[in-house]
Order: sequence, then C-alpha cells, then structure tokens
Amino acid sequence: MTEAERGDAFQRFLDSTEPYNAKIREEGDLPWFEDSERREKVAARLGLPTSTSPDEVRRALFMRHRKATND
Repeated sequence: MTEAERGDAFQRFLDSTEPYNAKIREEGDLPWFEDSERREKVAARLGLPTSTSPDEVRRALFMRHRKATND
C-alpha cells in the first residue's frame, strides 16, 4: 500500500467514525482522542510524545492496526 493509499484509508476511517463520535458527544462525553488524559495515555503507549495532536495519535494507532492486520 502506498503512502497516498494509506492516507486515503485513514481519511475513510475518520469519515466512517464521525457519526459514532458525534453520538458520544451528544450523550455528553468526549471521544477518547478529544480527552487529553486518555489521548496522552494512548500516545505514551504508542511511544509518541504526549503533546502529539489528536489526529496524529489517531493516525499512528490506525497505522499500527493496519500493519498488524496486514502482516
């Protein structure tokens, strides 16, 4: 898979999860990546700086999952 294809796949993932994330917000909570404490924990587990942006943490997690399922 090329870098462009990976980027397209990630964008499709973001688009497909937006209704779910909207429902979480509607119910009065935040998706994990919008909650700084939860996001920082995920970033640390991925070996990223805790200051990594929400989109970059999501991208790293997505790519890690894609790599694991394609090995």
